[in-house]
Amino acid sequence: MKKEELRTAWLNTVTIDEFATGDPSRTYRAQSDGGNKADRSRSEGAATDEQNLQEKLLDDSAISDRSRYRLLEEIGRGGMGVVYRADQGSLGREVAIKTLLASSAKRHSLRRFVSEAQLTGLLDHPNIVPVYDLELTKTGELHLAMKLLTGIEWKHLLHPKTDQDRSRAAEYGLSDHIKILITVCNAMAFAHERGIAHCDLKPENVMIGQFGEVFVMDWGIAVDITPIDQRKPNMVRIEHHTEVSVPRGTPRYMPPELARGDGARISAKTDVYLLGAILYELLEGLPPHQGATMTEVLTHLSSEDPIAFESDAAQELQTICRCALNKEANDRYPTVSAFRSALESYLESRESRLITRSARELLERCQQGQRVGELDKGALSQLYADFSESAAGFSQALLLWPENRDAAEGAEEARYAYARAALAHGDLGLAEAQVLKLDQDHLETKELRLRIIAARQQRRDLESASRKLRVVAVVAVGVILLGLTVGLVLVSSARAKTEEARQEAVALGVKEHRAMELAEQRLADVNRLADVKRLENLEKQATWLWPAYSKTIPAYQLWLSEAEDLLEHRTLHQDTLVRFRAGEGVFEKNGLWIFPTVEEQWMHDTLAELIQKLMLFANQTIRNVDDRLVFAQTIRQRSIVKYEPEWKSTSRALSQSVVYGGLEIEPLEGFVPLGQDPDSGLFEFSDLQSGAVPTRDERGRLQINENTGLVFVLIPAGEFLMGAIRPSATNPLGQSNVDPFAEADEQPITRIRLDPFLISKFEVTQAQWERQMSSAPSQYGPLIEAGRRHPVTNVNFEDVSTFTFQLGLTLPTEAQWEYSARAGSGSTWWTGDERESLKGRANLADSGYEKQILGRPGAEDWNDGHTLHAPIGNFPANQFGLHDVAGNVWEWCLDHYGSYEIEPSPGTGLRRVAMPTTRVMRGGGWDNDALWQRSALRHKVPPEARWSGLGLRPVKRLVLEKNGRRGIEWSAPPESVVESIDSEAQPTSESKP
Repeated sequence: MKKEELRTAWLNTVTIDEFATGDPSRTYRAQSDGGNKADRSRSEGAATDEQNLQEKLLDDSAISDRSRYRLLEEIGRGGMGVVYRADQGSLGREVAIKTLLASSAKRHSLRRFVSEAQLTGLLDHPNIVPVYDLELTKTGELHLAMKLLTGIEWKHLLHPKTDQDRSRAAEYGLSDHIKILITVCNAMAFAHERGIAHCDLKPENVMIGQFGEVFVMDWGIAVDITPIDQRKPNMVRIEHHTEVSVPRGTPRYMPPELARGDGARISAKTDVYLLGAILYELLEGLPPHQGATMTEVLTHLSSEDPIAFESDAAQELQTICRCALNKEANDRYPTVSAFRSALESYLESRESRLITRSARELLERCQQGQRVGELDKGALSQLYADFSESAAGFSQALLLWPENRDAAEGAEEARYAYARAALAHGDLGLAEAQVLKLDQDHLETKELRLRIIAARQQRRDLESASRKLRVVAVVAVGVILLGLTVGLVLVSSARAKTEEARQEAVALGVKEHRAMELAEQRLADVNRLADVKRLENLEKQATWLWPAYSKTIPAYQLWLSEAEDLLEHRTLHQDTLVRFRAGEGVFEKNGLWIFPTVEEQWMHDTLAELIQKLMLFANQTIRNVDDRLVFAQTIRQRSIVKYEPEWKSTSRALSQSVVYGGLEIEPLEGFVPLGQDPDSGLFEFSDLQSGAVPTRDERGRLQINENTGLVFVLIPAGEFLMGAIRPSATNPLGQSNVDPFAEADEQPITRIRLDPFLISKFEVTQAQWERQMSSAPSQYGPLIEAGRRHPVTNVNFEDVSTFTFQLGLTLPTEAQWEYSARAGSGSTWWTGDERESLKGRANLADSGYEKQILGRPGAEDWNDGHTLHAPIGNFPANQFGLHDVAGNVWEWCLDHYGSYEIEPSPGTGLRRVAMPTTRVMRGGGWDNDALWQRSALRHKVPPEARWSGLGLRPVKRLVLEKNGRRGIEWSAPPESVVESIDSEAQPTSESKP
């Protein structure tokens, strides 16, 4: 569109004086009164809609002699209206009240005001300001009641003018602003799904709450972009985009179609342009269309020249911005979601590049440190740690952005450098451990392997020439071998023969050094046997090196050092095996080696088995532990440092939350804050060890797939009544915890107070189990719609205890489980007191189960859509946001099965049973009718039980730190997982029999 055409279009809606002195940053709204015949027709239709609404508002129930709100102070003023802070006495809360200025109380302004109220009320989204009420007073004033936002407009973070704004703005970098823009995209994608385009997106219309919440405001010129044949009638008709014929919006940000008033071309891509304009402002510090006057701005807007960048903004962001700001709508991103995905990909790649740069700098310092000269033991240890951290950094960068070639090359370079350094300093085990992680076909890898082999041989030659005979070492080795019951006699014999051989050799005139060699040969036999016990101990220790948190790093490093030291003996053992098989009287038959004496046969078989186990140990156990070390070295960065703004806002929100009682919480290593569930309002967190961090969709709902990790809900501290009793004269039906189907073991009802804790939002899936345990225990018949998003089953108590231990989790106590399942309800089921209330809300034995499994009556008379268990999250959540607490699969609890007469432990509700034999499962399953799904129902089960209807839902305990804040619970590894759990449930002196 030419400059003169744009000027003419604006003159249709803005007076000459306004145009000459107009502010290009101001929002211009179409003047609907007047204009052509079509405009007047639309105005008359909208006026009828307004009249219909006013009739509803004038209903006696909606009007009173005075407003339900007491205006306290003015907090904002715009072109059309004023916003006040007000008191809503009936609910004892403060709200924001928006009213029209007297000068704006014209028909078109009233209509637009009502339309905006109606529209905002329709858009129920966490990032759109909630509307509470639209009130018409008897004096004729319209009051729009909204959530009172305490925070700062985004524009004041981008262009601070006060010291307070500058202080707040200092907390935000470019990445933080891009995250805000992504959140705005979520709100807009939601609005577009409902056929609404905003048309005036800019930092001024985005509010940042005191806890970091993001709200999109001012929907006053929004339009309906739904195809005409798909429109639904509304109480107040929202202007359709095809009805727009005059310019609207804020000139400094607007796309050509808004500037032309070309309603036919207004679409979701119009908002994409506006979002791109905001991105431009983030990068350049000012909106894309500049000029001192309106004429200059419109000239810039109509220019065919591409958007120019003067800053050194990242090329990727410039490319994203240019695509969004394309003059032709068809050349922009097709949807807001596509624009958002591009921003998210940039953030991931940017963080990956930053980590790569840090890892590269550390690697270069390591390489410089190597050239300094001789290093003492401490400096050398630090050098190795830095090499390891550098390699871990490159690996973390690759996890974030697999296409990062610099990170892939850096990881390989770091391992080669680490291996060369370890080889140069004689630490052959460390060198070999790094070589094992490299491409075995690479020429440099082969060269390093040859150099390690040569170094080992040279070391053996030197040791053989210089070692002094140390018979006392045999005794020390013998202590190590106490665990080898089969070989104890033979080892004792070997010890005796060591000294005996030396004495006989000297008596026969053999030279002393030769006598030493013969004695050392015997001693070497004994030392090789010691490696059997060392390997057994290291394998056992590896099972306890969990969870992969930063506090476990020293244990990993010590274990790997000992493991690498053990591996140094592998070549020696292989050489010895060859020598054994070449001995006199030895022959091979059908792949078996036969020796002339029992002692030699046992020594050979033990050594052959040791070599085979060492190979598996190197290829599996060491690699696994090393992977855990890399994870532990990066977990703090990936969970706390990366998400520092989210942790700050979450901690601030919790400390000021009435629901959580002002809970003070430390950032939890290994967990990522996901914000509040849009329905329950409770805060949720993702566990990094168990899988990928989920994202929320435009409605704030979590997007779950088979790669998603465990999601935890932070349950607030509180008291509840545990158990149930049957109705009676003193306890009538309808009273809390009165259940017509209550069993004797659900009594007496006990009031229990619990500390805050995290509990999994969903049951553990097959995919999550397989990633952690490298096993797939769930087995299914031909009728089952198996899938990796289905809950894991066929796991006994020891299985689930091992799983939770490795992830630093535990099982819920019965009290924690019932508190979470009830979610504040005292009814028979969390859904209500009628069994039909479970319909559509729980997966149980339904008519489909009755037909396909039972082949006879015996289940509920409705169909829940699943013959057996369902994918997680398939049914609605309870009031705490937990899915499938009734039905799907039974869930293991921590407690032993015992009487409710036993006093529960404070904080957790755990009951310590004196003579435990069975465990407890809760929640009912897909193969049980409604009576088995009751919130109070308990079912005892032997700990070794496994079947296709039994799974788990883990919890994470929070402990009170010295500073009074809640943090992660840490525990030292016990002798066995189950012994660890049982030790928590042993009876105390306070326990009742």
